[in-house]
Amino acid sequence: NYIQTHSEATVTHGICPDCMKKLYPQLEKQVR
Repeated sequence: NYIQTHSEATVTHGICPDCMKKLYPQLEKQVR
């Protein structure tokens, strides 16, 4: 939401919680 609000970018895809833990463990804690 922040990116869409503060730029002209459009976010069209998300990531499921399981994939977040597997692929980006360092970011998973920041997102919660």
